[in-house]
Amino acid sequence: MNYQINTTVALGTVASPLETPKPKAGVRPARAQDIEQLLEMSRALHAEGSYRDIPIFEPKLRAFLTHAMTDAEHACFVYEDRSGRLMGFMAGYVTAHFFSLEKSAYDLFVFVRPERRGSLIAYRLCSAFKAFAEQAGARTLCFGTIAGIAPQRTRKFFTGFGMTEVGSLYLQTLSKTAPVTG
Repeated sequence: MNYQINTTVALGTVASPLETPKPKAGVRPARAQDIEQLLEMSRALHAEGSYRDIPIFEPKLRAFLTHAMTDAEHACFVYEDRSGRLMGFMAGYVTAHFFSLEKSAYDLFVFVRPERRGSLIAYRLCSAFKAFAEQAGARTLCFGTIAGIAPQRTRKFFTGFGMTEVGSLYLQTLSKTAPVTG
């Protein structure tokens, strides 16, 4: 009988079976296993934002986040710290203008946990979205703010990101409760 023995040796460090490699801190696309932390951060954003009086319908929010993670015209990015905790996230989409075939990219929200605001997390999330927009063929990039969280600081952030302020959003509450639909 003729046996062949593989004598190849792989060089490099070998992790101990008891060691779990630590996640690398940084921005990455959101994944299905992130959903619970995404929901937690969504509730925090909602609680301090201008839409806090509109109730969250969690099945719809969960479906939206899943869509944003999987649809080619949407993006959902997270910032994960070295411990594996998500410290921020953002979502947006690319679509053609209603009057043209040219595309633009729009954010839906950017959220950074309060204890990490002022760090580079928002910058890194927005940079990842900008790269997504460029790759998707968007001609323009649009970020808006309606949450009402530190508007002056938000303005300074976006102008520092190289954006030009071109307008305003105005919000008016029309009803204290949602209309009954059937």
